[in-house]
Amino acid sequence: MSQHAKHSSRLTVRLLLGSAALVLILVGDGMALDCQAKNGAAEAISTSNPQVQAQTGGVPQTLCPVTGDRIDRSQYTDYQGKRVYFCCAACKKPFAENSEKYIREMESSGVVLEKVPSGPVPAPGQSGQ
Repeated sequence: MSQHAKHSSRLTVRLLLGSAALVLILVGDGMALDCQAKNGAAEAISTSNPQVQAQTGGVPQTLCPVTGDRIDRSQYTDYQGKRVYFCCAACKKPFAENSEKYIREMESSGVVLEKVPSGPVPAPGQSGQ
C-alpha cells in the first residue's frame, strides 16, 4: 500500500470516528433535553393545579428527594407531620438515614410538603410505608 493510500485510509477512519462521536454527543443531548422537557411539563401541570396549591400552600412535591425521579404516590413516609413521597421503596432507607438533609433541600427549592392527613390511622400495610 502506498504512503498516500495509508494516509488517506487513516484520515477516513479519523473522520468516521469523529463523526460517530459527534452523533453520539448530539443524540445524548437531545435525549436529555427531551427527558427534561417531559419532566418540566409534568411539573408545570401539577404545580399549576389550583387544588394542589391550595392543599400544600405552594409548589407540591413531584420529584423523589433521593434520586430526583418522578414520585410514585404509593411510596411515601410520614416525617414530623409531613408526607414525603419517593419514586420507589428503596429510597426510603437513604431518606431515613439523613432526613433533615433531604427536607432542607426540598424546602430550599420551594417544595412545600403535604401535611399528614388527619383521621383514623390506617391498618398496617395500608399506609404506603
